[in-house]
Amino acid sequence: MLTVVLVIVGFTLAGVLISAFYFLDRLIRHEYQFHREAWENDGRPVGYLFRPPEATWFRSGFAFHRCSLVWPVRTPRWVRDDLTAKRLLSRLRWCVLVWNVGFIVFFVFLVRQISST
Repeated sequence: MLTVVLVIVGFTLAGVLISAFYFLDRLIRHEYQFHREAWENDGRPVGYLFRPPEATWFRSGFAFHRCSLVWPVRTPRWVRDDLTAKRLLSRLRWCVLVWNVGFIVFFVFLVRQISST
């Protein structure tokens, strides 16, 4: 029974993680479209599905990783007065929170399941 629950939770967490990637991608695209100067100052980050022509391979990839680690815990200045960006950032943060807590709980139950067999 616990195995079935773990599979369902695992697929649900995968969906949450994909949603987090989607909201990060949308937030980067929004920054590019409406806050170009901030996008350039952030290092011209790319998204998973979004790659503007001004992006570079190494610098933009590094900027993407920096934004994906910093934005869930610190609000950029350009987001503060932009309602759409606030919503996207909030959704990203919720997905990151659910993924992290859910993964820890999933891992604990997985270890319990493996040790009981």
